[in-house]
Amino acid sequence: MEQALSKAETRYESIKEILAVTGINESRVKIVSISAGEGEKFAQVIKNFKEELNKLGPIQPDEYLKASSSKDYARNKTKSEEV
Repeated sequence: MEQALSKAETRYESIKEILAVTGINESRVKIVSISAGEGEKFAQVIKNFKEELNKLGPIQPDEYLKASSSKDYARNKTKSEEV
C-alpha cells in the first residue's frame, strides 16, 4: 500500500507542476485517501472541494501567476521541464 501511495503522490506532484507551467492554479487538483467504508468523509471532501472550486471560479489565463509569486512559477516551470 505504501508503494501505491508513493506512486499516487508522485503523480499528484507531477500534475501540480504541469498546472503551474500552463498557468492553472494547483488548488484545482486534490488527492485524498478515503476507504470504501467512509461514505460520509467522501461526501464532505467532495462538498468542501466543490466550494473551493466555486470560490476560484472559471479557469482564467495565467491564474497560477496571480495565486503565487513569479519566483514560485519559475521554479515549478524549471522543475517540470526536468521530468
